[in-house]
Amino acid sequence: MTTHDTTNMGSNGGASSPTAGIAAARLVLLLAAPLSMGAAMGVGIVVLVGAGATAHSREMLAAGALNTVAGMLAMLPAVHMLRHGAGRLAMGALAATGIRMVVDLGGALLLLLPGWAMDRTWLLGFVVAFYLVVLLTESAGTTWVLRRTR
Repeated sequence: MTTHDTTNMGSNGGASSPTAGIAAARLVLLLAAPLSMGAAMGVGIVVLVGAGATAHSREMLAAGALNTVAGMLAMLPAVHMLRHGAGRLAMGALAATGIRMVVDLGGALLLLLPGWAMDRTWLLGFVVAFYLVVLLTESAGTTWVLRRTR
């Protein structure tokens, strides 16, 4: 007769470990910004080409890159707080919103300097539109992770 050690098994008989769940949650949080920005920029390119406004593609690419970097930097506190429970994860998500605002606004101000020669109206429009896309995507990702960590 053999005995089985079940002390390290999860709720599904050991098929997955808590570490694997945390790794998947971290991946979701970190990839939310680049994936949503890729999709939004693809739609933006189609709309710009359809509207005949391809002269503003530099502004769109700059705003997309800025929001991707801001989104990934913003998720670092949430990813760090992932192991510390749902309350700390929620605090990390709130900190992420502040970080994303600061990086987006600071980056937009830097892109508005005369050396970049970008149209201010189009650049700020793309920054705001892409900010909302990243905000919605990261909020949905954080909500998904919070529901899984209960």
